Amino acid sequence: MFSLKKAILDTSVIRTFYKLGMLEDLHIIFNEVRIPRQVTYEYLHSDVKEECINRLKHYTSFIEKNQHWFINCDDYDFDNIKDFKALHNLHDGEAEVFEQYRFINSDYVIVIDENDARQTAKALGFSFRGCLSLIAQLDIQHKRCDYFKCVEKLRKHHGCYIAEELIGIVYNEVKKIVESENL
Repeated sequence: MFSLKKAILDTSVIRTFYKLGMLEDLHIIFNEVRIPRQVTYEYLHSDVKEECINRLKHYTSFIEKNQHWFINCDDYDFDNIKDFKALHNLHDGEAEVFEQYRFINSDYVIVIDENDARQTAKALGFSFRGCLSLIAQLDIQHKRCDYFKCVEKLRKHHGCYIAEELIGIVYNEVKKIVESENL
C-alpha cells in the first residue's frame, strides 16, 4: 500500500503539515511531491495579513531548500480542470490536483482530506491517502512523531475537524499495513 513514492498534495495537506511543523517529514515518505499552482495560492491565502506573510516566507524558504523533491507544477490541461470542477463539484485546488494526477498518473498518489474529494478519487479509481494516514505512518514506521499528540494538536489548537471514530481506525489500518510490510 505504501509503495507509491510520489505524491500530489492538496491544500489541506500542506496546511496540516505546516501547522505541525512537519512539512519536511513528507520527504521521509515520498521521493517527490508535486504542488499544483492553485494549491500553492490557496495555501498562501489567509484572511489575516500577518499569517499570509508568515506562510509566504516559510514556503519560499522551504521550496528553495527542498526544490529537488518538493516541486511546483502545472502539467495539465486547463479544460479538464473546468470539467473536474463542474462534474465533480471540486474546488479549484482539488480540481488541479485531480487533473495533475490524470495527466501524469502512473506512479503517484493523491493526498487529500476532504470527504467529497476522497469519494470522487475513489469513484475515478485514483490512488489516494489522507493526512492522518501519513501522520500515522510517520509515527509507526519512522518514529518521527506521536500520532495521537499530533491529532490532538490539530483538533485543539488549530480547529481541525477530525471525527473521533476515524482517529483510531486510521491508526490501526496503518499499523496493520506497516506490520504486513515488515513480514
